[in-house]
Amino acid sequence: VGTPAIESVLSGELFKTGVHLPLDTGIPEPMKEKIWLDKYVEFKHLLPTHRPKAQFNINLEPLAGLPTLTVANNVEDSKNSFSLAQWSNAFAIYQYIYVQKHVLRSTQLISYGYLIRSMADRGAQWGKYDMYFRQLRQINPNLPWDVPHPQLYVDAFSSLALASSSPKPSFPRTNKIPRGYCFQYHLPGGQCSTTGCPYKHICPTCSGPHKEPNCPKKAQLRNNN
Repeated sequence: VGTPAIESVLSGELFKTGVHLPLDTGIPEPMKEKIWLDKYVEFKHLLPTHRPKAQFNINLEPLAGLPTLTVANNVEDSKNSFSLAQWSNAFAIYQYIYVQKHVLRSTQLISYGYLIRSMADRGAQWGKYDMYFRQLRQINPNLPWDVPHPQLYVDAFSSLALASSSPKPSFPRTNKIPRGYCFQYHLPGGQCSTTGCPYKHICPTCSGPHKEPNCPKKAQLRNNN
């Protein structure tokens, strides 16, 4: 005759009780509220090993024969890098919380996770893209998760392109948009629809209030040459 514990497992009763913990276990309600409101949150704070510690560390230790209370600041270790595996675990928790209020965006989040992992496979700066994209969504929550942001996407791959290219002579960049300037805005006929866009909407050649291809100073330089 088997023991009750073994019989319980064999009959499947143990699994009916749901032995797993919900993914949002231990996440404070204020952080959940920020996620539901499309506010930016640090993904590392969603993982149990990276969640914010108490501001102070209090110890009672003997000093010179007398019990002494010591209070010290808790300093967060900022040297630890955030790996793609850690990001994936944190994003799973984020997605679990987010879809509780935004169930219609579930497929968008799945596509976003695939986008970040594919960028990592190709050597792009996926961490910066994710950070800046979610900061933009705080300003404009209507940005779709499953559509790559053109400016951020180009910037994420810019360092990869520079590293793979051979050294070339330096010439004035008259036909390309420098970093820091809005790629969408400066395209011929292009328009930027991002509310609060962090990139410059001025001419990189003369700092005038027009697109780079429409710069009169640039036309003068071509005529002089």
